[in-house]
Amino acid sequence: MQKTAKDIKVIRNLKILEVTEHYLLASRGYTVMKKSLPEGKWKKVAAIPEFTRRILAHSRLVARLLRLEIYFMKTLSDGTLLGIARKGLFRLRPGQNKFEKCFNISRGTRPMNFAEDEFGNIYFGEYFHNAERDKVHIYCSNDRGNSWRVAYTFEAGAIRHIHGIHYDSFTKRMWVTTGDLQNECIIGYSDDGFNSFTEVYRGGQEFRSCKLLFTENEIFYGTDSELEQNHLRVFNRESLQIINLTNVQGSVINATTGGELLFFNTTVEPSAVNTDRHSYIWCVNPRTRQAEVVQKFEKDKLDHRYFQFGQCYFPENKAEHNQTLYFSGCALKSIDGHSIEMSLNHNFNKE
Repeated sequence: MQKTAKDIKVIRNLKILEVTEHYLLASRGYTVMKKSLPEGKWKKVAAIPEFTRRILAHSRLVARLLRLEIYFMKTLSDGTLLGIARKGLFRLRPGQNKFEKCFNISRGTRPMNFAEDEFGNIYFGEYFHNAERDKVHIYCSNDRGNSWRVAYTFEAGAIRHIHGIHYDSFTKRMWVTTGDLQNECIIGYSDDGFNSFTEVYRGGQEFRSCKLLFTENEIFYGTDSELEQNHLRVFNRESLQIINLTNVQGSVINATTGGELLFFNTTVEPSAVNTDRHSYIWCVNPRTRQAEVVQKFEKDKLDHRYFQFGQCYFPENKAEHNQTLYFSGCALKSIDGHSIEMSLNHNFNKE
Protein backbone atom coordinates (compact mmCIF):
# COMPACT_ATOMS: atom_id res chain seq x y z
CA MET A 1 0.00 0.00 0.00
CA GLN A 2 1.51 3.31 -1.08
CA LYS A 3 1.38 6.06 1.49
CA THR A 4 -0.29 9.31 0.48
CA ALA A 5 1.44 12.69 0.41
CA LYS A 6 -0.28 13.80 3.61
CA ASP A 7 1.39 10.95 5.49
CA ILE A 8 4.88 12.02 4.41
CA LYS A 9 7.02 14.95 5.51
CA VAL A 10 10.33 15.88 3.85
CA ILE A 11 13.18 16.93 6.15
CA ARG A 12 15.46 18.83 3.79
CA ASN A 13 19.26 18.58 3.68
CA LEU A 14 19.53 16.29 6.69
CA LYS A 15 20.33 12.59 7.06
CA ILE A 16 18.57 11.10 10.08
CA LEU A 17 21.07 9.01 12.06
CA GLU A 18 19.25 8.02 15.24
CA VAL A 19 15.69 8.05 16.52
CA THR A 20 14.73 7.85 20.20
CA GLU A 21 11.56 8.53 22.14
CA HIS A 22 12.82 12.01 22.99
CA TYR A 23 14.97 13.30 20.11
CA LEU A 24 16.26 12.89 16.56
CA LEU A 25 19.94 12.90 15.65
CA ALA A 26 20.93 13.88 12.11
CA SER A 27 23.86 15.04 9.98
CA ARG A 28 24.33 17.82 7.47
CA GLY A 29 27.58 16.87 5.79
CA TYR A 30 30.05 16.30 8.64
CA THR A 31 28.02 18.30 11.16
CA VAL A 32 25.77 16.53 13.68
CA MET A 33 22.41 18.10 14.53
CA LYS A 34 19.84 17.28 17.20
CA LYS A 35 16.14 17.99 17.57
CA SER A 36 13.98 17.39 20.65
CA LEU A 37 10.64 15.72 20.06
CA PRO A 38 7.91 16.50 19.38
CA GLU A 39 8.37 20.14 18.35
CA GLY A 40 11.96 21.14 19.01
CA LYS A 41 14.26 22.97 16.59
CA TRP A 42 17.38 21.57 14.99
CA LYS A 43 20.52 22.57 16.89
CA LYS A 44 24.18 21.90 16.12
CA VAL A 45 25.84 19.33 18.37
CA ALA A 46 29.38 19.15 16.95
CA ALA A 47 31.27 18.41 13.73
CA ILE A 48 33.59 15.61 12.66
CA PRO A 49 37.13 17.16 12.88
CA GLU A 50 38.18 16.56 9.26
CA PHE A 51 38.42 20.14 8.00
CA THR A 52 39.04 19.54 4.29
CA ARG A 53 36.48 16.78 4.03
CA ARG A 54 33.98 18.82 6.03
CA ILE A 55 34.31 21.71 3.55
CA LEU A 56 34.04 19.41 0.52
CA ALA A 57 30.98 17.73 2.00
CA HIS A 58 29.05 21.01 1.65
CA SER A 59 28.65 20.11 -2.04
CA ARG A 60 26.18 17.24 -2.37
CA LEU A 61 27.71 16.03 -5.65
CA VAL A 62 31.24 16.10 -4.25
CA ALA A 63 30.04 14.34 -1.11
CA ARG A 64 28.49 11.59 -3.21
CA LEU A 65 31.53 11.27 -5.45
CA LEU A 66 34.06 11.10 -2.59
CA ARG A 67 31.75 9.31 -0.11
CA LEU A 68 31.97 12.17 2.36
CA GLU A 69 29.23 11.61 4.90
CA ILE A 70 28.55 10.18 8.31
CA TYR A 71 27.63 6.61 7.43
CA PHE A 72 26.44 5.40 10.81
CA MET A 73 26.06 6.88 14.30
CA LYS A 74 24.43 5.91 17.56
CA THR A 75 24.46 6.88 21.23
CA LEU A 76 26.23 4.34 23.42
CA SER A 77 24.85 3.24 26.78
CA ASP A 78 27.00 5.79 28.66
CA GLY A 79 25.85 8.69 26.46
CA THR A 80 28.90 8.75 24.18
CA LEU A 81 28.14 9.46 20.52
CA LEU A 82 30.08 7.13 18.23
CA GLY A 83 30.02 7.51 14.47
CA ILE A 84 31.59 6.19 11.29
CA ALA A 85 32.86 8.55 8.60
CA ARG A 86 35.44 8.14 5.85
CA LYS A 87 38.61 6.46 7.17
CA GLY A 88 37.69 6.58 10.83
CA LEU A 89 35.52 6.10 13.89
CA PHE A 90 34.76 9.32 15.75
CA ARG A 91 33.36 9.86 19.23
CA LEU A 92 31.87 12.67 21.27
CA ARG A 93 31.96 11.93 24.98
CA PRO A 94 29.38 13.38 27.39
CA GLY A 95 30.23 16.97 28.30
CA GLN A 96 32.53 17.48 25.31
CA ASN A 97 31.85 19.76 22.35
CA LYS A 98 34.27 18.27 19.79
CA PHE A 99 34.38 14.90 18.12
CA GLU A 100 37.70 13.06 18.19
CA LYS A 101 38.97 10.27 15.98
CA CYS A 102 39.28 7.12 18.07
CA PHE A 103 40.12 4.60 15.34
CA ASN A 104 41.88 5.05 12.01
CA ILE A 105 40.62 2.81 9.19
CA SER A 106 43.61 1.47 7.26
CA ARG A 107 41.87 -1.03 4.95
CA GLY A 108 38.91 0.26 2.97
CA THR A 109 37.09 3.48 3.75
CA ARG A 110 34.89 2.36 6.65
CA PRO A 111 33.07 -0.54 8.31
CA MET A 112 29.37 -0.93 7.57
CA ASN A 113 28.33 -0.50 11.21
CA PHE A 114 29.24 -1.29 14.80
CA ALA A 115 27.32 -2.84 17.69
CA GLU A 116 27.38 -2.58 21.48
CA ASP A 117 26.66 -5.50 23.81
CA GLU A 118 25.03 -5.49 27.24
CA PHE A 119 28.40 -4.87 28.92
CA GLY A 120 29.23 -1.78 26.85
CA ASN A 121 31.76 -3.54 24.62
CA ILE A 122 31.83 -2.23 21.03
CA TYR A 123 32.47 -4.40 17.97
CA PHE A 124 32.94 -3.73 14.26
CA GLY A 125 34.13 -5.80 11.32
CA GLU A 126 36.44 -4.85 8.46
CA TYR A 127 34.85 -3.99 5.13
CA PHE A 128 37.31 -3.51 2.27
CA HIS A 129 37.70 -4.66 -1.34
CA ASN A 130 39.94 -7.60 -0.45
CA ALA A 131 40.32 -9.11 -3.91
CA GLU A 132 43.21 -11.19 -2.56
CA ARG A 133 41.04 -12.65 0.23
CA ASP A 134 43.41 -11.64 3.01
CA LYS A 135 42.57 -12.12 6.70
CA VAL A 136 39.58 -10.11 7.95
CA HIS A 137 39.35 -8.85 11.53
CA ILE A 138 36.63 -8.05 14.02
CA TYR A 139 37.76 -5.27 16.38
CA CYS A 140 36.59 -4.68 19.93
CA SER A 141 36.82 -1.81 22.40
CA ASN A 142 36.17 -2.51 26.08
CA ASP A 143 36.64 1.13 27.11
CA ARG A 144 34.28 3.22 24.92
CA GLY A 145 36.81 3.64 22.12
CA ASN A 146 39.92 4.54 24.12
CA SER A 147 41.65 1.42 22.84
CA TRP A 148 40.93 -1.32 20.34
CA ARG A 149 42.07 -4.90 19.88
CA VAL A 150 41.45 -7.68 17.38
CA ALA A 151 38.74 -9.84 18.95
CA TYR A 152 38.40 -12.40 16.15
CA THR A 153 40.00 -13.12 12.76
CA PHE A 154 38.59 -14.85 9.71
CA GLU A 155 41.62 -16.54 8.19
CA ALA A 156 42.82 -15.81 4.66
CA GLY A 157 40.47 -17.25 2.05
CA ALA A 158 37.55 -17.68 4.45
CA ILE A 159 35.53 -14.59 3.48
CA ARG A 160 35.87 -11.39 1.49
CA HIS A 161 34.69 -8.91 4.12
CA ILE A 162 32.20 -8.34 6.91
CA HIS A 163 28.81 -6.85 6.04
CA GLY A 164 27.53 -6.22 9.54
CA ILE A 165 27.62 -6.96 13.25
CA HIS A 166 24.29 -6.95 15.09
CA TYR A 167 23.41 -7.39 18.77
CA ASP A 168 20.48 -9.68 19.53
CA SER A 169 18.98 -8.50 22.83
CA PHE A 170 16.78 -11.61 23.09
CA THR A 171 19.69 -14.05 23.28
CA LYS A 172 22.60 -11.67 24.14
CA ARG A 173 24.42 -12.91 21.05
CA MET A 174 26.49 -10.82 18.64
CA TRP A 175 25.57 -11.87 15.09
CA VAL A 176 27.85 -11.41 12.07
CA THR A 177 27.09 -11.42 8.34
CA THR A 178 29.80 -11.78 5.67
CA GLY A 179 30.18 -11.93 1.88
CA ASP A 180 30.48 -12.13 -1.03
CA LEU A 181 30.85 -15.24 -3.22
CA GLN A 182 30.27 -18.98 -2.92
CA ASN A 183 31.22 -20.32 0.52
CA GLU A 184 32.13 -16.79 1.70
CA CYS A 185 28.64 -15.85 2.87
CA ILE A 186 28.19 -16.57 6.56
CA ILE A 187 25.45 -15.86 9.08
CA GLY A 188 26.76 -16.70 12.52
CA TYR A 189 27.19 -15.49 16.08
CA SER A 190 29.34 -15.30 19.18
CA ASP A 191 27.97 -15.43 22.70
CA ASP A 192 31.31 -15.12 24.50
CA GLY A 193 32.90 -11.91 23.22
CA PHE A 194 34.33 -13.65 20.12
CA ASN A 195 36.42 -16.11 22.04
CA SER A 196 34.52 -18.48 19.78
CA PHE A 197 32.32 -18.11 16.72
CA THR A 198 29.43 -20.31 15.57
CA GLU A 199 28.66 -20.51 11.86
CA VAL A 200 24.92 -21.05 11.58
CA TYR A 201 24.87 -20.85 7.78
CA ARG A 202 27.67 -20.77 5.23
CA GLY A 203 27.25 -20.91 1.48
CA GLY A 204 26.29 -18.76 -1.49
CA GLN A 205 23.98 -15.88 -2.25
CA GLU A 206 21.09 -17.27 -0.18
CA PHE A 207 23.10 -16.39 2.95
CA ARG A 208 24.58 -13.11 1.69
CA SER A 209 23.06 -10.44 3.88
CA CYS A 210 23.88 -7.10 5.50
CA LYS A 211 21.31 -6.51 8.23
CA LEU A 212 19.48 -8.91 10.57
CA LEU A 213 16.27 -7.98 12.38
CA PHE A 214 15.39 -9.88 15.55
CA THR A 215 12.11 -10.96 17.09
CA GLU A 216 11.67 -13.21 20.10
CA ASN A 217 11.76 -16.48 18.17
CA GLU A 218 12.90 -15.57 14.66
CA ILE A 219 15.47 -13.62 12.67
CA PHE A 220 14.54 -11.80 9.46
CA TYR A 221 16.88 -10.68 6.68
CA GLY A 222 17.04 -9.69 3.03
CA THR A 223 19.59 -11.06 0.60
CA ASP A 224 22.20 -8.72 -0.86
CA SER A 225 23.14 -10.03 -4.28
CA GLU A 226 23.81 -8.66 -7.73
CA LEU A 227 24.17 -12.25 -9.01
CA GLU A 228 20.86 -13.93 -8.11
CA GLN A 229 17.21 -13.12 -7.42
CA ASN A 230 16.93 -11.41 -4.03
CA HIS A 231 14.49 -12.40 -1.29
CA LEU A 232 13.20 -11.44 2.12
CA ARG A 233 13.72 -14.43 4.41
CA VAL A 234 13.16 -15.58 7.99
CA PHE A 235 14.54 -18.41 10.10
CA ASN A 236 13.58 -19.83 13.47
CA ARG A 237 16.28 -19.73 16.13
CA GLU A 238 15.62 -23.30 17.26
CA SER A 239 14.79 -25.23 14.10
CA LEU A 240 16.95 -23.02 11.82
CA GLN A 241 14.40 -23.62 9.08
CA ILE A 242 14.55 -20.81 6.50
CA ILE A 243 11.40 -19.54 4.78
CA ASN A 244 11.35 -17.21 1.78
CA LEU A 245 8.76 -14.49 2.36
CA THR A 246 8.88 -12.82 -1.05
CA ASN A 247 11.06 -11.98 -4.03
CA VAL A 248 12.30 -8.39 -4.08
CA GLN A 249 13.55 -6.07 -6.82
CA GLY A 250 17.18 -5.57 -5.75
CA SER A 251 19.89 -6.02 -3.17
CA VAL A 252 18.82 -5.44 0.44
CA ILE A 253 21.46 -3.48 2.36
CA ASN A 254 19.32 -1.45 4.76
CA ALA A 255 16.62 -2.59 7.19
CA THR A 256 15.01 -1.43 10.42
CA THR A 257 12.13 -1.87 12.82
CA GLY A 258 9.17 0.48 13.15
CA GLY A 259 6.68 -0.16 15.94
CA GLU A 260 5.81 -3.84 15.60
CA LEU A 261 6.73 -3.91 11.91
CA LEU A 262 9.93 -4.58 9.98
CA PHE A 263 11.15 -2.55 7.01
CA PHE A 264 13.60 -3.47 4.25
CA ASN A 265 14.97 -1.33 1.42
CA THR A 266 16.05 -2.54 -2.00
CA THR A 267 19.09 -0.88 -3.56
CA VAL A 268 19.30 0.14 -7.22
CA GLU A 269 22.46 -1.86 -7.99
CA PRO A 270 22.23 -2.56 -11.74
CA SER A 271 23.12 -6.07 -12.86
CA ALA A 272 21.77 -8.84 -15.08
CA VAL A 273 19.26 -9.78 -12.35
CA ASN A 274 18.72 -6.36 -10.72
CA THR A 275 17.11 -4.38 -13.52
CA ASP A 276 14.55 -2.25 -11.68
CA ARG A 277 15.29 1.49 -11.60
CA HIS A 278 13.42 2.05 -8.35
CA SER A 279 14.37 1.65 -4.72
CA TYR A 280 11.52 0.00 -2.80
CA ILE A 281 10.63 0.02 0.88
CA TRP A 282 9.04 -3.25 1.94
CA CYS A 283 7.03 -3.66 5.14
CA VAL A 284 6.86 -7.06 6.85
CA ASN A 285 4.50 -8.01 9.66
CA PRO A 286 6.55 -10.54 11.67
CA ARG A 287 3.42 -12.15 13.13
CA THR A 288 1.65 -12.84 9.85
CA ARG A 289 4.79 -12.83 7.67
CA GLN A 290 2.92 -10.76 5.11
CA ALA A 291 5.11 -8.45 3.04
CA GLU A 292 4.13 -5.48 0.90
CA VAL A 293 5.69 -2.48 -0.81
CA VAL A 294 4.84 0.75 0.98
CA GLN A 295 6.97 3.22 -0.97
CA LYS A 296 9.26 3.46 -3.98
CA PHE A 297 11.64 6.06 -5.40
CA GLU A 298 13.28 6.29 -8.82
CA LYS A 299 17.07 6.31 -9.26
CA ASP A 300 18.40 9.68 -10.44
CA LYS A 301 20.32 10.03 -13.70
CA LEU A 302 23.84 10.23 -12.28
CA ASP A 303 26.10 7.23 -12.95
CA HIS A 304 25.98 4.79 -10.04
CA ARG A 305 29.65 3.86 -10.55
CA TYR A 306 30.68 7.33 -9.39
CA PHE A 307 27.68 8.83 -7.61
CA GLN A 308 26.46 5.79 -5.66
CA PHE A 309 23.63 3.28 -5.86
CA GLY A 310 20.09 4.47 -5.29
CA GLN A 311 18.96 3.54 -1.78
CA CYS A 312 17.28 4.59 1.44
CA TYR A 313 19.24 4.69 4.68
CA PHE A 314 17.41 3.86 7.89
CA PRO A 315 18.62 5.45 11.13
CA GLU A 316 19.43 3.60 14.33
CA ASN A 317 16.01 3.17 15.95
CA LYS A 318 15.77 3.27 19.76
CA ALA A 319 12.10 4.24 19.85
CA GLU A 320 10.43 0.85 20.21
CA HIS A 321 6.86 2.10 20.05
CA ASN A 322 7.33 4.98 17.63
CA GLN A 323 4.62 5.06 14.94
CA THR A 324 6.80 7.09 12.57
CA LEU A 325 9.31 5.70 10.07
CA TYR A 326 12.36 7.80 9.19
CA PHE A 327 14.71 7.23 6.27
CA SER A 328 17.13 9.22 4.10
CA GLY A 329 17.55 9.16 0.33
CA CYS A 330 20.73 8.65 -1.66
CA ALA A 331 20.92 8.94 -5.46
CA LEU A 332 17.12 8.95 -5.71
CA LYS A 333 15.01 11.52 -7.53
CA SER A 334 13.48 14.21 -5.27
CA ILE A 335 14.85 12.81 -2.00
CA ASP A 336 18.62 12.62 -2.55
CA GLY A 337 20.29 14.27 0.44
CA HIS A 338 16.97 14.65 2.26
CA SER A 339 15.10 12.60 4.84
CA ILE A 340 11.52 11.40 5.01
CA GLU A 341 9.23 11.23 8.03
CA MET A 342 6.43 8.77 7.26
CA SER A 343 3.47 8.01 9.48
CA LEU A 344 2.78 4.37 10.27
CA ASN A 345 -0.90 3.62 10.62
CA HIS A 346 -2.92 0.48 11.17
CA ASN A 347 -3.43 -0.12 7.46
CA PHE A 348 -0.01 -1.75 7.23
CA ASN A 349 -0.35 -5.52 7.18
CA LYS A 350 -3.45 -5.87 9.31
CA GLU A 351 -3.89 -9.29 10.87
